Amino acid sequence: MRIDGLKADYVYRKGTAGPAKAAAKAAAQGAREVSNEPGVFLKARRLSVHGATVGFVNEQASPRYRVFFADTNLVFENFTNQFTEGTATARLTGRFMGSGATRISATFRPEAKGADFDLDARIEDTDLKTMNDLLRAYAKVDLVSGAFSVFAEAGVRTGRVQGYVKPLFRDISLYGPEQDAEKSVGQKFKERATDVMAKVLGNRPRQEVATVVPIAGPLDNPRANTWEALMGLLRNAFDKAILPGFERERLGFKR
Repeated sequence: MRIDGLKADYVYRKGTAGPAKAAAKAAAQGAREVSNEPGVFLKARRLSVHGATVGFVNEQASPRYRVFFADTNLVFENFTNQFTEGTATARLTGRFMGSGATRISATFRPEAKGADFDLDARIEDTDLKTMNDLLRAYAKVDLVSGAFSVFAEAGVRTGRVQGYVKPLFRDISLYGPEQDAEKSVGQKFKERATDVMAKVLGNRPRQEVATVVPIAGPLDNPRANTWEALMGLLRNAFDKAILPGFERERLGFKR
């Protein structure tokens, strides 16, 4: 199967979160029931997606934000529900937020006891200005300039995850008269003060910082299917590595 030019967003709203969660739970249960089931054989030799733009929109955040991958190409080979048929592989390339060069590879193994896969991902040199809505929602600031990269490896099996996330931030600048024209005096002062702190306290010749954050331990749901485990990994990476890493860089501290 080949799909060309896909354009799709998943839109999160409070009113639809319940039904979506129930549908995902039912789908996960169905996937577990047919994993390695002798009487059910599923196999897709090759699924490819070319030139896709896919995103996630959070309408519950203030402000609402959208994160997306553009120019996305995905090749998924040997999808199967039978362990004896070998592993499935996935390779994805694209541009995170339209600028960050993205390369992700993964292997998936059918397993009745829950998710079983390995993941290697890198996103390099994303323009941080394109993430301003997300940063306003979670860090209450926005940026004039900066670059963001993240590198990660993880393995999930027998209900546990083992891996790391390494976010890297470079050349962050918070204060800009043009974009700040309509902001309150207090907000302007806060952003200028943190920008000055970063310059005074940081004093880093290359103006970049990277911190390796281990992601290890039991999954929230040991019987989680692959999709649930992947979403859990993303939440962990954002909560434990990416957002805290941005906060450290913003204030000029270095672990």
